Amino acid sequence: MPERFPPTDRVPGLISIILGTYNIEKYIRQTLDTLTCQTLGPFEIVVVDDGSSDGTRDVLATYGDQIRVIAQPNGGVAAARNTGLRHARGEFIAFMDHDDLCPPDRLAITKAVLDAYPDVGLVSTEFRGFNENGIIDTHYAKHYYDQCNPDKGMPKCHYPVHTTFDIGPFEHPPRSEPHVVPLYVGNVLEPMVGGNFVHPPTILMRAALLDQMEGFDGSAKTMCDWEWLLRLAAITQ
Repeated sequence: MPERFPPTDRVPGLISIILGTYNIEKYIRQTLDTLTCQTLGPFEIVVVDDGSSDGTRDVLATYGDQIRVIAQPNGGVAAARNTGLRHARGEFIAFMDHDDLCPPDRLAITKAVLDAYPDVGLVSTEFRGFNENGIIDTHYAKHYYDQCNPDKGMPKCHYPVHTTFDIGPFEHPPRSEPHVVPLYVGNVLEPMVGGNFVHPPTILMRAALLDQMEGFDGSAKTMCDWEWLLRLAAITQ
């Protein structure tokens, strides 16, 4: 059964970025470098080394006090994320996967959306697909999630409110002219039952939601993200 996180004092304004790692020596430095250069602070990077047996821990050690590392025996994605959640001190929680990259303004833009929508507990974004040769598609959700396929109406069909948001002031560097992008808002529990469409490495959420729910369920195996997000969708927009 997933564990319960008791209410805890959070550091106001702090963003805790949770990153689980396992035998990722080849790529982990690239991932961490995109996190340490985020333009919005304060933030902490909580790295859970989930029993790596390669040189991952040696790479992590080179970052000194830029990151906090918690080592544990290998327990899988759910166990690593739960450990990260237990050690997170921030008012906000972001997730990252150990072989992904993000732009330096990721936190700034997603935090701006949460600030503008106080009733929204979690924000996620579209994402790019890439490999060692470069970008595959700048709108990769339709390939990764069946619910984002054009035949299913794309992500926008799952949200009741369709609006826009000017991300220009929060980009790196800030734009002098507006950069208005689509923004979809609302309760998505019912459509999410049919399949996930919220990508964990793009998430920023309010940590206070953890007081109302349990952590990731390791028995859900490869669907632990979807199952956990369903429980979140039941309590927040």
